[in-house]
Amino acid sequence: MNENQKGFRAPFERNRLAGVRSDTFPAVDHLPYHPLAPVQNIMLRDSLAEPDGGHHVEQLEVTFSRRLDPARVEGAWRATLASCEVLRTAFEVTADGRLGQFQVATLPVMEIHAADSRSHPMGLEDDHLRPLLGPGRVPWRTGFWPDSRRWLWTFHHALLDGRSITRILKVFLTHLEGKPCGNLATSIWNPPTAAAVETATETFRRIRRDCPTPLWPHDPSLDAGPAVCRLGRETLESLENRAAVLNVTAATVVTWAWGQALAGFLGQEAVLVEQIRAGAPQPASAGFAMHVLPLMIRRSAAAALPDFRAELLAMRAFETVSALDFPPGIYPDTADAPVIMVEHATLAHALGEHPLIESVTLHERPADFPSAAAFLRPDLRLKVEGPHRHDLLARWGAVLKHPDFCIAGVRGPAARVRR
Repeated sequence: MNENQKGFRAPFERNRLAGVRSDTFPAVDHLPYHPLAPVQNIMLRDSLAEPDGGHHVEQLEVTFSRRLDPARVEGAWRATLASCEVLRTAFEVTADGRLGQFQVATLPVMEIHAADSRSHPMGLEDDHLRPLLGPGRVPWRTGFWPDSRRWLWTFHHALLDGRSITRILKVFLTHLEGKPCGNLATSIWNPPTAAAVETATETFRRIRRDCPTPLWPHDPSLDAGPAVCRLGRETLESLENRAAVLNVTAATVVTWAWGQALAGFLGQEAVLVEQIRAGAPQPASAGFAMHVLPLMIRRSAAAALPDFRAELLAMRAFETVSALDFPPGIYPDTADAPVIMVEHATLAHALGEHPLIESVTLHERPADFPSAAAFLRPDLRLKVEGPHRHDLLARWGAVLKHPDFCIAGVRGPAARVRR
């Protein structure tokens, strides 16, 4: 049994959910065992260790417009379940102790509420803490408040990565409109090849040799909530134009700029970050193909961006490897490494203007470690969570707004920037 799967069976059995209204879905072919991505294993381990902690639970809240007939919602969601294979899967432990995904036929019925949850005892926070994982149970639930036309979809992040959330929501909207819709297969995680591990070994050894462990200064004013800013459409357009001159992408510049902000803050010539990667495209699918890889970003001028872009492209050859694929002493120690994620658009922008939607919000728990996210469209939004997030956000934005993508003469922690 893999070390990462030990101890899964007992927590799953403890979390067997009782009293959940369910519906028997039409019989489907039983899917073979699907191995999980390393990040899925980590998320599930966290959740099973503390079932009532709400770890890695996402809540998608949609307020529909008055033109929507509330009677259509439940049927449209049922049609979505038929269209999206991954929504009919559950996490389960096999007889030999492996954790994977299997298709199930019993699915929860949408909970219809008479009163809006914002004035109801079962609010967002209470719903967030209700356990989702259990044997033979899909890791999601839905609720609908017809009077306010408010729909809440709560799911475990290990089920879906970001682009899959958008794809499934688009399928749901298509069914709400009564239009024909194609099916989405389950995204498949492909374990790394021996060649990928060999290629990554040299890269990881270089990172361990050249990148110091970050020494984070204490942040006595840590409070809840992320530090956020919108740099604006003009800044995004300027950034994209300058990136094109350097023959790199805007996402490359944003990732590199996060490294420059960290290096300046920590007073280091190189920083180790964990980069969230979407994985190889799998069209017409939904599931979890996201991964996280260690990445070294050197303190440098913008002229180094083409070389940095080449490094990011080279990582595609081994972007499914994890620490479990290497003997001790090769994979970098990422325990204190900040995280960076760059999305091409916010969820609302990716959906576009839709006549049935008034608002859409993805509720996520803020991270308690340095974590950065950028959304290029529509107006280059930056978000930093964890210690020193206000200082780091200010530095990150300053690099991106500077004509030469630099922030001069800054070392060590800066004066705190208030929201």
